[in-house]
Amino acid sequence: MPLILDQRETMLTSGIVQSYIAAKKLPEDITITRLTELFDAAGVVANIKIISPPEVQLQEDEKPSKTAIIVYYSDETARRALQDLDENMSLDLSRAIELQYFGPSTMQAVENELNQQALAKALQETWLGASTNGTKETIAPYF
Repeated sequence: MPLILDQRETMLTSGIVQSYIAAKKLPEDITITRLTELFDAAGVVANIKIISPPEVQLQEDEKPSKTAIIVYYSDETARRALQDLDENMSLDLSRAIELQYFGPSTMQAVENELNQQALAKALQETWLGASTNGTKETIAPYF
């Protein structure tokens, strides 16, 4: 059962450590309301922020997606949620999602790390080139 806003604010200001989980590969039309319904079932959610990944070229079979940062009031709740939700990766959505645990942190630090991961993945994919026999080979960059 979700807490009312006043209860959430009291928990936040009382010094409770916040812990973070990222949900990747979310449908483009996902809402904070829907995410709150899904993730509150595993434990009380403090905050949710939906971010769009950096602009990268998608693979042919890849659909556009979003990422959400889910904040729990305690690390114990975040770990329990990760374990509970990991068993049902689709969470009644149109496709399976990917969960990543960040633990106690800050929203900005988690968002920065997710952006770095997305950019690193995009760079790695640009280094992959098709060879003449149709297989993929890694092309190392010059530094």
